[in-house]
Amino acid sequence: MSDDVSPFAEPVSSLYRCNDIMAQNVDYVLKELRTLSLPKDLLTEIETAFRDFGSTLYDVKKEIHNLEYELGMHPSDGSFASPDADSDPKVTIGLIRNWVDSDAVKLDKMVRKLWAISDQNGNQYVLAVALVTESVKNILQAQAHAKRELDRLALR
Repeated sequence: MSDDVSPFAEPVSSLYRCNDIMAQNVDYVLKELRTLSLPKDLLTEIETAFRDFGSTLYDVKKEIHNLEYELGMHPSDGSFASPDADSDPKVTIGLIRNWVDSDAVKLDKMVRKLWAISDQNGNQYVLAVALVTESVKNILQAQAHAKRELDRLALR
């Protein structure tokens, strides 16, 4: 390990990977939804939940970028920080955690709703349930890993 490698490099890199995994699952659901035969209102509701989460992930990626600066990972690159960025990494860590948590709860509710609809309508929604459930499971696993990395960073 080089002397100029930050002790934060590995957890921050892991945060980016987690964010990418979540974003890939969002993109996959949005692409595959088009192949399913669903009522328009249900399709719109699912798309909206996943698009909103994708938007959150875009913002989270920018905050991870700011976090790098706040952690002193790029001291010579002043352009790394947002002009309105707080200089306390714990504030940014909390912001990232809150954003992902609040939108992940919405996705979990979507899964529960799909299961309830599927129970009422038989196999008509089985593909939608499988698609959304598996993707949300992947998202929640990546979210849990990201939370562990955020905890590691907060403790330093």
